[in-house]
Amino acid sequence: MPSKDPWQDPEVRQWMRQVRRKLVPKISDSKVVISLCPKGGATDVKFAVELGFSIMLGKPILVFANTNDDIPPKLRLVADVAHRIWR
Repeated sequence: MPSKDPWQDPEVRQWMRQVRRKLVPKISDSKVVISLCPKGGATDVKFAVELGFSIMLGKPILVFANTNDDIPPKLRLVADVAHRIWR
């Protein structure tokens, strides 16, 4: 078990400040959020943070992916549009 709280790490705190200062205003000012779903549902922290703020700010969410299998079922539930764009 880590001895330090990762949320207190200076680099993590700097990243969180940047997200609040730059990303949140961009999403707030947007009418809709368009996301490209990571292939195969791969872990993508940037995608997850953007999605989370989009949900919290009540933005319409359009999700596009390579195949229908790339869009996880719960993501389909929160997306206003979930569509495969490549065959």
